[in-house]
Amino acid sequence: MDWLVQIINSPNFLKVAITTLILIAIVWLLVKSGVLTIHTKYVSLGIADNERNIIRYQLNYAKQVCNAFTQFIPKKEGYDEYRGRYIAELVFDEMVDWIVLNHIEDSEVYISLKQKAIWNIIISNSVKPEHQTDEFKNVVYKHVAEDIRTLLKIRKTYTKNQS
Repeated sequence: MDWLVQIINSPNFLKVAITTLILIAIVWLLVKSGVLTIHTKYVSLGIADNERNIIRYQLNYAKQVCNAFTQFIPKKEGYDEYRGRYIAELVFDEMVDWIVLNHIEDSEVYISLKQKAIWNIIISNSVKPEHQTDEFKNVVYKHVAEDIRTLLKIRKTYTKNQS
């Protein structure tokens, strides 16, 4: 503790402290205004607003997709509209996880895993045989692949516009 007392009592302490505070304030203002971004392995500063906007656009797209989901579900006699909406909300929750965790990829393995996840949500919550056909499965798989690619395009487009 002796060294701390010596530092505080040194004649240059006040000048160094004020200069350090001014530099921190300047860096903070530059980061907050978006002029300066700092991205290291552990810390990212200055990209929060951009990232928040990208996620907002992706979530809006996912919500539109899930609202349209009930349009391509086969509807025969006895179709439960509320069950369809429930399944759409479960699909939306899954897509929200993809978006928020920000790990969406265009690789075939990733797309295949996500297609299976969505298909499992549909199968485990639907009792209708028309929802378990290969034809409907192909439609779901096609839409999931398109949606993943669109989410990536949203990120690329918005990132490019912000640069």
